[in-house]
Amino acid sequence: MKKKILTLLLFFMLLCWGCASAPDIVSKETPEGETYSADEVRQVTVDQPFLLSGDYFREKKQEKTVDLGNLFSKNESGDSDSQKLKKAEIQEQPQTSPVPQRPVPQVPQPFPTKIGFILDYENMTRETAEQILRSMAKAAEAFPVAVADQDHIMEVLATTDCFEKKDLSCVSKAVGVYPGARMLALIELFEVPEHKPGSAKTRIEIVDTGLGFRYPLMEITAQVTNKADVHLFIAQVLRNIFDFAVRKSAVMPWFCRCFSREKDSWYISAGRISGLKPGDMLKVVSGGTVVRNPAGLPAGWIPGKQKGILKVEQLFGKDFAACSLTQGEGPNPDDMLLPAE
Repeated sequence: MKKKILTLLLFFMLLCWGCASAPDIVSKETPEGETYSADEVRQVTVDQPFLLSGDYFREKKQEKTVDLGNLFSKNESGDSDSQKLKKAEIQEQPQTSPVPQRPVPQVPQPFPTKIGFILDYENMTRETAEQILRSMAKAAEAFPVAVADQDHIMEVLATTDCFEKKDLSCVSKAVGVYPGARMLALIELFEVPEHKPGSAKTRIEIVDTGLGFRYPLMEITAQVTNKADVHLFIAQVLRNIFDFAVRKSAVMPWFCRCFSREKDSWYISAGRISGLKPGDMLKVVSGGTVVRNPAGLPAGWIPGKQKGILKVEQLFGKDFAACSLTQGEGPNPDDMLLPAE
């Protein structure tokens, strides 16, 4: 008898629950006292699950200094949140050295892909980190890439609240605007054996700042017998990052963004290193639509409405340019600047 009563109660509970109104997942208005709108929550938890960090919704006290280790949210076991992703989810299999050499990708982009790096200094020695940074330029020579200035990345991260929120989405947006990194490589770990021979290992995640998509974790390992092997391992890891980033950048056209404006001048995050020249024309596009394949990975991008056209007037700094508006409306930081046809 009790079993029948419990069954009936459960039935009526499910019936009432099914009649309830659907939750709001599309509203773009931020409710009073909340940090994110329903639309933003849906984008991170449903549309872009790999952008979700363990501390995304937690309020944190603003720290005075930038600690890059804070970006990689640790749990009690010491593992990063990204390592907890289920193997059954969208994932590219970890690579183990030796990694077969592939031809340099020939991506039909008018300008090189700008790639930025963030290193977790808590999970590598200072000597290893410095060696990685010194090796970037040499490894990049074989690829159609431009390496974003490391000082510029540190500067912009020090002036945002992204680390306060431990929000990787916020980090990628900030770095995507200035210094304009299209792809952001997060080197979470880089272990080099103290005593050789031994095993070297690195863990890497790459974020497409244009699509707002965080690709799954990659792990690369190799046996090293001396310091020369360590140098070769670092070079191979960087080549793998550049290769992956260039191939994935082909999902959408090359673009840059406007990071500042003064009167009739718009300052953009691409210049001499990116291959722009005075006189180049850029169309201002208001966002776009990401098209996904059956596995949920980005397959393409459809541009939004064109707002106006900018003309490159002058190059300055390491990789920036000043532009004038020749037609329509000028850009804001969320708009994309694509080569005019």
